[in-house]
Amino acid sequence: MSVYKGSTSHDVHSLVVVPEATRTVRIDPAGQLFDPRKSYILVGGCSELGVHITEWMVNHGACNVFLTSHRGLRGLTKTKIDNMYVRSMCNAGVQVEVIAANAINKVETTTVVARAKEVGPIRGIFIVTIVLRDAKFTNLTQ
Repeated sequence: MSVYKGSTSHDVHSLVVVPEATRTVRIDPAGQLFDPRKSYILVGGCSELGVHITEWMVNHGACNVFLTSHRGLRGLTKTKIDNMYVRSMCNAGVQVEVIAANAINKVETTTVVARAKEVGPIRGIFIVTIVLRDAKFTNLTQ
């Protein structure tokens, strides 16, 4: 089942579920980096970078990807391209969920992990959260 949470309409609580036929999963260990039966979480992954990482993961076998942001779906509205990529992946049968969760909130992060485990065992968690502070490397604090 493909799930895309959110909508561009005014109903922010909408959930679109697209049933699909049961599919067999073929795993090619030599050419596939990600297991399609497992779940992957991108913490802070709603930025343009996170969406492109998700697309790359999908192109290399991932089928269950969870993107988080403290802004949730609003994190995708930064550019219409982000929404287009996520919808395109969902239409191709990939489960991509965008979840509002603050990475430093234990309860919210636990909820994301539990949701990912419902779909399949977690195979990887990628930390994509950043705060951009340009400076020379020698001038940065720990």
